[in-house]
Amino acid sequence: MHSVKEPGQITMQEAVVDVPLALSAKGIFKSYRGPGGSLEVLTGVDLEVRRGTILAILGVSGAGKSTLLNILGTLDRPDRGTLTLRDRRVDGLGEEELARIRARRIGFVFQFHHLLPEFTAEENVMMPLLIAGEGEARALAPEPELVLADEPSGNLDPAAARQLQDLLASLAREKHQTFVIVTHNDRLASLADRVLTLESGRLVATA
Repeated sequence: MHSVKEPGQITMQEAVVDVPLALSAKGIFKSYRGPGGSLEVLTGVDLEVRRGTILAILGVSGAGKSTLLNILGTLDRPDRGTLTLRDRRVDGLGEEELARIRARRIGFVFQFHHLLPEFTAEENVMMPLLIAGEGEARALAPEPELVLADEPSGNLDPAAARQLQDLLASLAREKHQTFVIVTHNDRLASLADRVLTLESGRLVATA
């Protein structure tokens, strides 16, 4: 049974639409050349993610989830398609400008820690701040607008995974940070505002 909308009442769907877009991708294609010819990985991905929400992306291994994250984070370029971060189209920008955007507006959480062994843990944490020109903000995290996470709980024990999941949910709700998370963790996916599956190179709604 559908509820009756009272005069002046805003439905949940209308409230979400009023939230500005953090990320928009349209017609994203990506293929790689190998010994056997061209391998099509992404075949027309369309995606909109609104500010302060959590999107979980599911899919089998090899479906192209990490490739999609790299493109959304401007670490890789699509063969064709458009990518807009907030209100700025970025797919045609040069590497220097993209590096500035990544340093100030995008955060990456990888499945593996990718720490620099010659630095301490504290120095590794400080590194993004130094790159962003904020070397004196040693006790602060850069709080990026968009966080892209590739299996962030994959190498954590259950207790640490739960702490991470609670932290991501808190940051989205309280700091209005936006998360796009590739995961096989059902509990993490259940915290998302929306869950999509990458199948045959495209994103589809998860039943």
